[in-house]
Amino acid sequence: VTPGDTQVLAQVTGSLMDAQDLQTSEYTGFQSIVSAIKDFAVQAKTKSSLYDGNISLERIATELLIDTLTSDAQVTILGAGRTSALVTKILASEQKHQLVGIANRSREKADGLAKKYPSVSTYDLDDKKQLARSAFLVVGLDHAPETIVIVHASLSKLPKGSRVYDLSSPSITAALPGTYQDVEIFSSVDFSKKSQERS
Repeated sequence: VTPGDTQVLAQVTGSLMDAQDLQTSEYTGFQSIVSAIKDFAVQAKTKSSLYDGNISLERIATELLIDTLTSDAQVTILGAGRTSALVTKILASEQKHQLVGIANRSREKADGLAKKYPSVSTYDLDDKKQLARSAFLVVGLDHAPETIVIVHASLSKLPKGSRVYDLSSPSITAALPGTYQDVEIFSSVDFSKKSQERS
């Protein structure tokens, strides 16, 4: 995992805050750890560009995608949360890629994200025609039993030679049954290697 990645930082901070809420008075040392993590998060936000996405897992994954992206290639993003929003911003706003689509369980959330970028379209998660046109699939969904089913179904509809960028944590594609020989899958291990190459 990329050190300083916003997704990891949010998960660690969230878990620590949940644990703090559940703790009893006999575990006061835990409060020191939570306090230190909160202080680190504040410093990272105010003294770095961490929250701007300049060193995030999302940016590194998108850079890998851009390395092979052609102007006529369709990119479909599964999910409309923070991860998907950053990938959409990079592709549609910074790269000016015209063929970006978002598919999400809540169509309203996908439509809300797409309103920020006029070239971005929205689709239903089970839109077979959209998936059949996608040279690139970005998985920005949370890891859950229902999202594993969604990703499994989506991968089976992709054209041969498609590339999948799994930004879920833990990896959804690693939890899938079977293999997908016709698509190339990239996950956090690949993004970490790319990050190490950059430093």
